[in-house]
Amino acid sequence: TTSWQLPFDAALTDVFAVQADIATKVADALGVALADSVRAGLEARPTANLEAYDAFLKGEAASASMSATDLASVTQALPYYERAVALDSSFQPAWAQLSQAYAASFGNLTPTAELATKAAAAAERARRLGPSRPESYLAQGSYERFVLKDNERALATFKAGLKLAPSNVTMIIALSSLERNSGNWQAAVTLGERAAALDPRSSTAARRL
Repeated sequence: TTSWQLPFDAALTDVFAVQADIATKVADALGVALADSVRAGLEARPTANLEAYDAFLKGEAASASMSATDLASVTQALPYYERAVALDSSFQPAWAQLSQAYAASFGNLTPTAELATKAAAAAERARRLGPSRPESYLAQGSYERFVLKDNERALATFKAGLKLAPSNVTMIIALSSLERNSGNWQAAVTLGERAAALDPRSSTAARRL
């Protein structure tokens, strides 16, 4: 076993720079080449408002990766995402997650016109703020899947997003689920295995596989 450590001395007022610095140095120490999309994600600063970021992280912790089998968690996460975008209206990942939470609630809990409208508006807001960000594709695809009930359209959206971010586990899991729903079992299994290999600690990837 090889043990590696390195001290970091930085002010947490720039938490995103600290995260990117740590991740990059760990990858370098392991000899891992980071893809351009991964490196861009590390260097991105989704918000300058730490209170908004804190609300977003609480939403992420509560949402259980937007699991359709745990809608109570999605419902619990909604107020956190709503607070995040209220504190910073340009917080693109929060808008994308908010849209997915609305769409999941519509598709599996309460299919109201209000939820459909909110899911569409949040997805559009995420797309305008980050047209090439994978989160925008996840939001749009989830809206098409859960609200519009258009699996083929959602499949095309997720596949386009995966071209931009080939190692995005959430996108791969979403694609696997849609392939399963379409009866494409081998494609679903192959994608499930890919997600589990990329993130072996993901309970969502394991459950879907």
